[in-house]
This record gives sequence, C-alpha cells and structure tokens, in this order.
Amino acid sequence: MSINPFALPEDYPEMLPKIWSVVFVAALAATWLIASLVPSVGEFMRATPLTIKVFDNDVAVAYLVVAIVVSAVFHMVRLHDRVSDLLDVRLRFDVDHILVPLADGVGVSANDDFRLRLRAKRDDLMYGCFYRYASSTKADSAVDKHLIQMALGAWQWFWILAEVDVLVLVCLVVAVAVWNPGWVVALALSLVASAFLFVVIWRRCARYANREVRDILATEDRRSAIRAQLSAV
Repeated sequence: MSINPFALPEDYPEMLPKIWSVVFVAALAATWLIASLVPSVGEFMRATPLTIKVFDNDVAVAYLVVAIVVSAVFHMVRLHDRVSDLLDVRLRFDVDHILVPLADGVGVSANDDFRLRLRAKRDDLMYGCFYRYASSTKADSAVDKHLIQMALGAWQWFWILAEVDVLVLVCLVVAVAVWNPGWVVALALSLVASAFLFVVIWRRCARYANREVRDILATEDRRSAIRAQLSAV
C-alpha cells in the first residue's frame, strides 16, 4: 500500500497511510522546533547516545522516536475523525452537500425539520443513498471511479491539514509560553494560510460531491429507491 500522499487513494483505508506519512514528517519538524524553543527539551533529546546521519550531521535518534510515536498515536486514534466529530465537519458536509441535494433531486422537501432528521439518521442514509451507489471498488458503481478517487484525494489533503494543524497549534502554544516572537508570528501565519486552504479544499470537495450526486440521480430506478428512503425519514 502506497504512502505517497500525491497518489490518489482508491478508498478510505488506502488514504490512512498517506495521511500518516505527511503527519510523520510534520511531527519530526515539530519535535525539532520544540527542542529548539525549550533548551531543557533540546538537551534531553541530544543526550540520547544513538544518532543517525542526516546530510552529514549527527541527529539524535530520539527525534525520530518521538515523531514515530506521535504520528502512530494520531494514526491509531484517527485524529482527523476526532477533529471532524468535534467540529461536525463530515456531518455538516454530508447533510448540506449530499443528502439535501439528493432529496432535492428526487422531489423531497428539505425543510428545517427534515434537515434535523437527516442529521440524526445521517450514517444510515449515507450508506443507503450514497455509498451504495458511489464506490471505487465496485464494478457496477453509478459514479465514475476516477471522480470518486479525486474526491477521496481532496478529503485526504483536508484531513492532512487538520492533523498537521494540531501539531502547529501545539508548537504555537510552546512558542507563546517561551515567548519567541519570530516563531509565534510564523506559526500564526501558517494557521491563517491553512484556513485559506481549508476553504479551497472544502469547495473542491463540494464540487465533487455535486457531480457524484448528479451521477447517482441519473436513472429513475435509483431516484425511486432514494426517494423511498428519504421519504421515510
């Protein structure tokens, strides 16, 4: 399974190691930065007897160990999912950009009360009305496989940004605590830039979702099945 983040993932499980690979590099950079900002941490890291050569420089293995542990923990707890749950990222996206457009497309009125019911039953409805027809692993998928991969690729970078931003935020807190104005400004600006990228990627995900919904609703049999499920909400 490839860990190259620039290669489009086939499905969600294939997305996870790609996210991990970027987070590992970010964790390594964050470890170095915190060790640079906090002298006692730096001394502890450099006290490790084992070193490796990086561009002809001896680097303590402790940096690598910390990065591996941090990225592994992020991977095991699926930190991007926890961030999504905390901020209702996927919930809002699935309702606003998939389930409501599906309802509109089959003639089911999406009033405020209906939207609340969609939120409550979102998981079941997503599997019954969307993932049932949009699969990159099924030969009979109603949605073009490449379009699904493009959507997965966009979400992959969205989640990479989410996990990396957690590390940036930790570094920013440390920089403020030891008061290093240069790094405070740099890290704050990186979060601002990340917010801009979040908006760009979110809109791209919405465009892909719109095209997927359009493909799903292309036949009357699928429209009838989706109408029946949504009308029963």
